[in-house]
Amino acid sequence: MAEIKAGTAPVSDPSKTITLSEREINGYLKEQGLGEQIKVKIDNGSISATALVPFDKDVPLIGGHTVRLKLAVNTELDKDHRLALRVADVNVSGISLPNAWLGGIKGLNLLSDDAKDSPLKNLADGIKSFDVKNGEVRVVLND
Repeated sequence: MAEIKAGTAPVSDPSKTITLSEREINGYLKEQGLGEQIKVKIDNGSISATALVPFDKDVPLIGGHTVRLKLAVNTELDKDHRLALRVADVNVSGISLPNAWLGGIKGLNLLSDDAKDSPLKNLADGIKSFDVKNGEVRVVLND
């Protein structure tokens, strides 16, 4: 779980704190006309999104069908108190894809210094604190 332990949490300016609930995110998706196709679930330390993706009839093998895709990401603060995002699973129609098919990204921190070219790394540089629990994401931004 991505949480700084009690007593060490940084004092945060309320104007630099963003709190989003699973219900708010899914409500926004519904307002955008995506509520039936995309659902987000927030649990202790993990965020997952499930999407129903229709494929054109000309696509080999799955053409004309709707496929359920699920991405699960674990969140935490690493030893340097920086946000770490790790792909826990990528699932297609209930089948977990092998890590080799995903280029070995399962379990890797997508925001690490090794991911220098990743735009997500810059995102992590702007985050002071990140907490995922009880259906809610709380982000405190750096100054």
